[in-house]
Amino acid sequence: MGDSSFWTILNKLLNSNPPLLALSGSQKTILISDKNQKLTITETGKDVLSGKINWLDITKINKWIGGVNLTHDNLWYWNSINKSLLQQL
Repeated sequence: MGDSSFWTILNKLLNSNPPLLALSGSQKTILISDKNQKLTITETGKDVLSGKINWLDITKINKWIGGVNLTHDNLWYWNSINKSLLQQL
């Protein structure tokens, strides 16, 4: 993962509705790392991390990955038990 990929993911977690991460105060993310930037995990972020909430159930998705358009009508998940991709029906 390169820097720009990291910042893209970080901004999605900060700007999702509801957000999973928050910056302290009125800070804005910048591409150059700043030691004064402090990230905190939100309550929703904690619920997603613990598995209480599936992030895809509370956010809109329309993303192309490897020629596949992921939307709520076309979602795919990694099944770590079977080590295979599964389509949500």
